[in-house]
Amino acid sequence: MPNAAETPRNLKTGADHMRSMRSEKPRTANSNGKYRWLIISLVRHGESMNNVYPTWNAKNDDRLTLRGRVQAGTLGLHWQDTRIDAIYASTLTRARVTAHAIADANKGDLSVRTEPLLVERHIGSVARIHAARGDHKAARQEQHGPGVGRFAHRDRMHRPSGGGESLDDVARRIKVVLLSTLKHHFEPLGEKPEGIALPPERCTSPTDDVPEGIPHVVLVSHNVFMCEFYETLVNWGKPVSEHRSTCTDYPNTAWSRHLIRLSEEDSSDMRFWDLQEAPRCSRCA
Repeated sequence: MPNAAETPRNLKTGADHMRSMRSEKPRTANSNGKYRWLIISLVRHGESMNNVYPTWNAKNDDRLTLRGRVQAGTLGLHWQDTRIDAIYASTLTRARVTAHAIADANKGDLSVRTEPLLVERHIGSVARIHAARGDHKAARQEQHGPGVGRFAHRDRMHRPSGGGESLDDVARRIKVVLLSTLKHHFEPLGEKPEGIALPPERCTSPTDDVPEGIPHVVLVSHNVFMCEFYETLVNWGKPVSEHRSTCTDYPNTAWSRHLIRLSEEDSSDMRFWDLQEAPRCSRCA
């Protein structure tokens, strides 16, 4: 495991090295499978300087703390025997370093690819100005909208001033990521694949096992992005007015894993099964 002063091997930086999943050659489906099957693991980056000393700037390209490097290295060792077919990371350093810790420890031949769409939600310049002045109540109100309380009551269409993204903006980004991933990494199978035992609707016994025969893609990103990713799975095909909040919350290097099935004929026909449930926010318990 690298120490705080070292750089993980093969860590690429700069726009010239970015490889977007949208530019890769898509796979071609065949007539034997009516559905595209994929396993996605969502991983939050290790503890970063911004987690310890918040700047309210999601675009701040801060580094992992020593504790964050240990967290990332520990997860990498935990997953060293886990089959991973592809791993993507946000372009921000804290996510890329975490992804490289996973890839370097894994026994497979992995190359981390960066994807700009995996970055954290942009909260806008006005919220950051309030925070810099010490008015965190005003910063939170600007970020989430007036009259906010628990996650379920947040206005998903509220867009923070100064270039911020609404939660619905983030969800639209996620749909692009999900459909792009399912375009490049999938196994064409039937409604109920032979030889693969589907998990129950709710995950009762989390497992590190990755079912054989279905590609496994790891996405290393940020908390709000991954909470929205999970809610995108839960609310797939529903209008914003019917959105159901799941109150998820990913601590540093927390992860979830999901088996996804998308119809070849109807993109609104998508189902998923939890192999490892998304962690819930303790305030909502």
